[in-house]
Amino acid sequence: MTLYKYSILIIFSIIFFGCDSHVYHQIINSNEDNIDAINILKNSVLTQAIKFSESGNIESRTFYNDNKKIGIWTSNDFF
Repeated sequence: MTLYKYSILIIFSIIFFGCDSHVYHQIINSNEDNIDAINILKNSVLTQAIKFSESGNIESRTFYNDNKKIGIWTSNDFF
């Protein structure tokens, strides 16, 4: 399951950010070493927060602009 989560992280990094050196990722792990969330920052400003379910699926993505929440996407997949 951990490999699945890391694969998602790599795919998101390639698709959305390419080789931009000013984009940083903060990976938040649970006690079981699973990824709970990923915060994406550009120039040290939060742009997205991605939360994962216990099964490894993306539960929600929150989008920010100038540190203000501008939208949220939630998944309907509850596997």
